[in-house]
Amino acid sequence: VGHAAGRLGLPLDLTATLYKGGKKVGSKSMKAVAAGKREFTVAVKPSAGKGKATLKVKMTDAAGVSFTSSRTVNLPKVVKKHKKN
Repeated sequence: VGHAAGRLGLPLDLTATLYKGGKKVGSKSMKAVAAGKREFTVAVKPSAGKGKATLKVKMTDAAGVSFTSSRTVNLPKVVKKHKKN
């Protein structure tokens, strides 16, 4: 699971997409995100594995003006949980 935070001044639509090795391994879309600091979680496919990935976040305001930001993130090793008997 990944997470990012930012400060928003106006309500925005937000789409976050996580890529690893050129393949999409997770995404999250939110409509009309209120102004202020917001956090969101991007579910990551288990097959993504650990290592470097690129998180691209596209924000669009009510007028249709958009801005895209990219950041390199590190995906941790996922530890599988064992079922209790």
